[in-house]
Amino acid sequence: MIFHRIYRKYFLLASTLLFFFLILGFVLSSFVMKAITSNKEFSPPLFFARVIDRVNLQNKVEALKEISSWRDDFPIPTLILLNENGQVIYPENRTETLDWSHIEKPNHPYDFVYIPSARENKRQLLPLGPPRPRMQDVLVKLKGTPDQFLLIKPPEKHPPGKEGGFMLFPVIVLGSLVLSLLLGVGTTMAIIYNGVKKGVIQADHVISELHRGNLKARFKIDRKDEFGKAMMRFNTMADEIETLILNLKAVDQARTRLLQELAHDLRTPIASLKSLMESLNTKRQSFTQEVQNEMTELALKEIDYFERLVEDLLFLAQIKELSLQVQYPLVNVSEVLSETADDVFIRYQHQNKQIRLKQNYEGIPLEIHGDLHLITRLFRNALENSFSFANSTVSISTKVNNEKKIEICIEDDGSGFSDEALATFGTRKVTRKLETKSGGRLSVGLGSVVMKTVAETLAGEIKVSNRRLNGEILGARVEIFLPSNTKL
Repeated sequence: MIFHRIYRKYFLLASTLLFFFLILGFVLSSFVMKAITSNKEFSPPLFFARVIDRVNLQNKVEALKEISSWRDDFPIPTLILLNENGQVIYPENRTETLDWSHIEKPNHPYDFVYIPSARENKRQLLPLGPPRPRMQDVLVKLKGTPDQFLLIKPPEKHPPGKEGGFMLFPVIVLGSLVLSLLLGVGTTMAIIYNGVKKGVIQADHVISELHRGNLKARFKIDRKDEFGKAMMRFNTMADEIETLILNLKAVDQARTRLLQELAHDLRTPIASLKSLMESLNTKRQSFTQEVQNEMTELALKEIDYFERLVEDLLFLAQIKELSLQVQYPLVNVSEVLSETADDVFIRYQHQNKQIRLKQNYEGIPLEIHGDLHLITRLFRNALENSFSFANSTVSISTKVNNEKKIEICIEDDGSGFSDEALATFGTRKVTRKLETKSGGRLSVGLGSVVMKTVAETLAGEIKVSNRRLNGEILGARVEIFLPSNTKL
């Protein structure tokens, strides 16, 4: 989890904010303590010196006794009266271990100097007491003669009944730290919540748009963490869903169109067949045997056209369904082409049409991903057209071209394609046509539509042309290009 980008992002954010608010807590606690204790701070050194002189300038011991009696009312520092030699005059029986000879003593009345006390050197881990200046002793020179000095020491003990006020310091520090942590955690959670909330709102908007039918709704990706990757995967899924839905709509439209075309295209052969059969049934006696045979042959051609039309239309509908598959199996093109060519060759041999078949395949197996039924139908349509129009020879060759595509070339020595056939190849004709070059077969041109549709479904293409020599047409050429999965 620690390797996830979003975890590292919010971990660093939370750590930074908590550290910031902890520092803020220390500063806040120090500020609050100064504000609370400002009214308990003992008065400046000059205040006590002047008060002593005002109370009793001649007898400073009595003045100190008077001031000491105020201790019960509010906290005051310890006041010690020293003579010019540093000896204690008041309080009685008190001794001070001052290195008098090394102390820089004030020279004029009311001058004072700070004297570091032993408590100043103690280490304070937390600001649980007053600021450091209060921990220093102060030596003030009093007015009058002989020279006398007032040593002011910060109170070591709080007056009776006043301890509770100073017990607030640890409470203040602890409360400040707890408040800082709560603020840090709250701020971090607010930032994380707002970031997640923004993504949830965007997700709700995108899903709502998709629900309303807007298939183009996507996440706007502006981040590279796990949320960004999830949005990217969602967009990919939405693309696939959009493609699937559009394909389903196209299939549905194609089926509707096929049904309409089927009804339209079947009306003509059925009407023609009905007319022929009614004529034979009602006027048979008036027709010669030759006319009857001709009408029967026309009826059979209509039935043949009807059969091929239904088969081609249903196959086109099947192609749309197969095109929705994501992955096709691997098919050996050489084997399928060879087997299909042999089947068509044998069928035409049974029809007493002597056509030679020449096959020239690539030495290595040629493979593609595709549906076997589609590939077989593509080759069969192309070969049947070549055998239908060929005079004596049909040639088949395969290779992998410079674009790494399988190139299948089918040639015949027939009359070739007409200019109209070359221009409309792969396009369904509106009217039927009698193909005299292939035995008078009726056709609406769906065979070329099937070939082109199958080739495009397999991500390939098909090209038709005429073989020429000195401007003379030697036959037709059909070239099929399919994407190769052959390892060269």
